[in-house]
Amino acid sequence: MFESEVAGLDLAGTAEAFGFVAREKLRVGCEQLLLAAHWADLHPPVGLLPASAGAGRLVGERAMCFGAAGTPLVGEFAPAELAPLIQASIGQARSLIADATDLRQRFTRIWALVRRGLVADWAVRLIARSCRDLSPGQAGAVDRMLSGDLIAVGRRRLEHLLDAAMLRVDGERIAKLIAEGRRSRFVRVGQAGEHGIKAVYARLDAAEAIRLDAMVDRVADILAGADRCRMAGVPTRDAKTRDEWRAVAFSLLGTNPVRAAQLLIEHEQPDLFDALAELQQPPLRYDPNRNDIQPDHFPCNDPDGAPFDPDREPPVEESLLPPDPGFDNDIPADPGQWQSPDDGRSQDQGLVDDHLADEEPGCGQPQPQPAGDHDPADPTGRSDQSRPEPDHDPAGFTRDHEPTRPADEHDPAGSAGDHDSTEPSGEHDHGCGQRQEHSGPSADRLNPFLRQEYRQEALRQLLRHLDPARLVSPAMLHVHYYPDDTTPIARVEELGSASLHQVRHWLDDCRINLLPVLDLNTIPAVDAYEVPPRLREAVFCRNPASLYPYSTTIGRTTDLDHTNPYRRRPDRSPAEPGQTALGKLAPLARPEHRYKTHGRISVRQPVPGTLVWLTRYGQVLITSAAGTQDLGTTHFARAVWHAAQPNGAHTTAA
Repeated sequence: MFESEVAGLDLAGTAEAFGFVAREKLRVGCEQLLLAAHWADLHPPVGLLPASAGAGRLVGERAMCFGAAGTPLVGEFAPAELAPLIQASIGQARSLIADATDLRQRFTRIWALVRRGLVADWAVRLIARSCRDLSPGQAGAVDRMLSGDLIAVGRRRLEHLLDAAMLRVDGERIAKLIAEGRRSRFVRVGQAGEHGIKAVYARLDAAEAIRLDAMVDRVADILAGADRCRMAGVPTRDAKTRDEWRAVAFSLLGTNPVRAAQLLIEHEQPDLFDALAELQQPPLRYDPNRNDIQPDHFPCNDPDGAPFDPDREPPVEESLLPPDPGFDNDIPADPGQWQSPDDGRSQDQGLVDDHLADEEPGCGQPQPQPAGDHDPADPTGRSDQSRPEPDHDPAGFTRDHEPTRPADEHDPAGSAGDHDSTEPSGEHDHGCGQRQEHSGPSADRLNPFLRQEYRQEALRQLLRHLDPARLVSPAMLHVHYYPDDTTPIARVEELGSASLHQVRHWLDDCRINLLPVLDLNTIPAVDAYEVPPRLREAVFCRNPASLYPYSTTIGRTTDLDHTNPYRRRPDRSPAEPGQTALGKLAPLARPEHRYKTHGRISVRQPVPGTLVWLTRYGQVLITSAAGTQDLGTTHFARAVWHAAQPNGAHTTAA
């Protein structure tokens, strides 16, 4: 019979029936709560022992308080008798009675809306359950805060409002719950699934989860855009989609963080490894009179040795050279006379030290020798026990004390700049008069101390030039704070409400970039169809949620819709200036945006941030930051629609 009645409805009749069912659904839910509270009244605990009495546990029915502290006692078997009537379990019936008694006893304003059938039962029951541990005074404060928002907002926004209200009335308990929540963090690997795939589960601090997500996104973008030669050591498993690349990035960060760091360094500082490679490759000098290019010096572990060309090297005074370890000659007491006039620094090293002088005090200045290489009683820096053997170079000359040649007066750049400051000159400076022939020492004959010093210097150069802050993926945390003398509460996008103490905890180890204040009254309109970033930010600050009726979309994933359709001339130029403005844009989710653009619904924006909608069936709705208000199809609703028409505005035809 009911099916036949539905089949006979036309489009307009079906739309009207849907509206009736929606209103009835609200009324039925509220009426069920009224009946549940009355059911509790019909089961008084007359002659029953309270549940706290141990004897009553074995005697029979007890008097129980199903709701919060202070609500009336009810007979223990009242939920069991109600359960079959509402086709629910005993536990569900008990929860219904508890919520109904709490609402009636502790939330008088919300209970008035329930009696009028204007609110959804799930919304008021959510409030009752969440506030069950609050005192009657605290529950009354929540009642005052939320009673005006229940009709207009959806579930997600109601949860955020409820969290903020709980922080305001019971901040200490919420802080304890937050501390306990940190004890519940974990990372677990699930059982092996199908086709050799395992799931990884993690419970992290909210801020750390946001940072991890940003880092995974960043590494995934680098991997997806990298060429094959840069993918060595990365098990891509033939990744193609965005989710697959994120999985590869997550695995790489956990299994090979050094390789992940290398990818980040190469992406952010691509010239860093090239600069370090130059420390190991000899610089080249071009000679127009010769057909080949000869290096100024050769690596210390070159097995072939370096060819000697006396015409290319100027003579060096013996007084500027260090003593030959093979002879027992007199060693000058002042090692400074072995240095060239530029303090023994090469031209390149001088530039590096000058650049780092502001970062490290004393950088670029001669440093004392490591412990064990000097004897305080011996000004030469060598003791009888530490003097090197004749067939080895002196280990006492480090980077900052290595002997160098004075600048060549015929070479404007100075011959000291032709030598790498990180390599001991005793191995490379074949023109200093001390080693006229290169014996070509092999790698295994190289002094281990020099090899270690060379590696340490390469590491020092890497750490000096590396900017760790550039390897951290930036994560934007949008915090909205409205000053309150009593309860400092902030709204954090994508996270909800949080206390300022918790926000400070999230930002403890972060580098914060403060952005200038965004004054919505100073955002100019633009002629182009595209929305500039500053204007887009202003729209989201004004309306953080979609303005489509009853939308549950919150966040920056929404589209920005021109509520007045953007018009162009035949030559594609704007038909009029300033069509993209703060008062002509509204955030909508993609399906909502498509229906508004191509569907049969009309919208007007009489004031910035407030939309008036007209459906094809004559239903008028108002949406704003406060939620959705349904005016129905009355004459008053039509009058509101006509009043929302601004002068010269263009409206999508319904």
